[in-house]
Amino acid sequence: ASGRTLSLSGGKSGEPVALAARAGIQDLGLDADPKLERSEVELSGGDALASDDRAAVAAESAALGVAVVADTANDSAETGGAPVLEQALSALESKAALHPIPLLPDDPSELRGNGLVLLDDPAGITPEARSALTTFIEQGGVAVAFLGPRAEQTPLGSTLEPFVHGAVHWEASASSSIDDASLTFIGPESASLRDLTLHGRAALGTADLLGAKVLGTFGDKQPFLTERDLGRGVVFTVALPTSVDRSDFPLRPAFLALLDYFLGEANSRRGMTQSSAGSDWLFPASANVSITGPRGPLAAHERTAVTGAPQKAFTPVLTGRYSLTIDDRHEERVATLEPAEITTLPAKPANNAALTRGSGNAGKIDASPELGYALLGLLALELLLRAFRRATSERVTSAPALQSRAD
Repeated sequence: ASGRTLSLSGGKSGEPVALAARAGIQDLGLDADPKLERSEVELSGGDALASDDRAAVAAESAALGVAVVADTANDSAETGGAPVLEQALSALESKAALHPIPLLPDDPSELRGNGLVLLDDPAGITPEARSALTTFIEQGGVAVAFLGPRAEQTPLGSTLEPFVHGAVHWEASASSSIDDASLTFIGPESASLRDLTLHGRAALGTADLLGAKVLGTFGDKQPFLTERDLGRGVVFTVALPTSVDRSDFPLRPAFLALLDYFLGEANSRRGMTQSSAGSDWLFPASANVSITGPRGPLAAHERTAVTGAPQKAFTPVLTGRYSLTIDDRHEERVATLEPAEITTLPAKPANNAALTRGSGNAGKIDASPELGYALLGLLALELLLRAFRRATSERVTSAPALQSRAD
């Protein structure tokens, strides 16, 4: 790599950056014109594989934006710090870009950089914020509301739409645990919800769910988690807040698994600007999607989500820039290679690799021919000894009988 440089092509850009002559991954920074469109980076010099010396540049950050609306004063852990919801998202190490905001914005453009919006114990949504949130969802966003006791404190003119319609009652005396069998789609972590300690819940069973589908229930079959499609996006409603004072739900592994499920939904519906070649791009089955890549249009194939809902999937198998048309919206995405595919050197398999795969204990058993012959010899000797002993015993037994006849 000695003498090689990395530079931007396709317009005015900064000076090339030198590539160090060493193995492994290197992080290089380039100054680019913000007005530059459809730019590429180019590696100077030649090597044995010239086809990977140019790569498309994603126009936006590859990280999924997550807007978190939570009350720092009431939703933080007793030890202080960020709200529990933010701490849980950080613990997932999903590379999502967290954007804590005090209130939902009234302008949908302020949510444009996000794919997921999480609201913890909202006390109502104003008409302006509701319109902005609905636009965000209809364009492929995912919104989740963790309802708590503030659901009963909705100010005049505010509602909890698009999550539920009408008043939501907080049942402070409810103690029925969550039916973990209804949440198996999030993985084995659902079993951690058994014997959950509750200090109330939002009564979704008496509210208008706007046609939402119930995904999870409490032990008495009341709704715990609902899902409703809205445009290209989806709305989830959870009947518990993330406060540890209301339940130990945020302290169970299932809470992290559920957040990971919401992140996955946001990635599949909104899509990442940059992703690895070979990974699927997922869309709702009802979406009208067409994708054109470096070698022409991509064919769609059907997939089934963990909840059983049908999905439309496209697989970009080549690196490069892809043009997508989703309903009436146009966007571009870039497929790249994982760094390990380039930096990891190929290695020949061991000579006895096939034997090792066939039996995990093959290398621990001495199965030499000499040992086999010795075992056969010992077996034959044992058989001869048994036959000789039997013959001797028969002669001793028959001797008294012959003597008696002679007398």
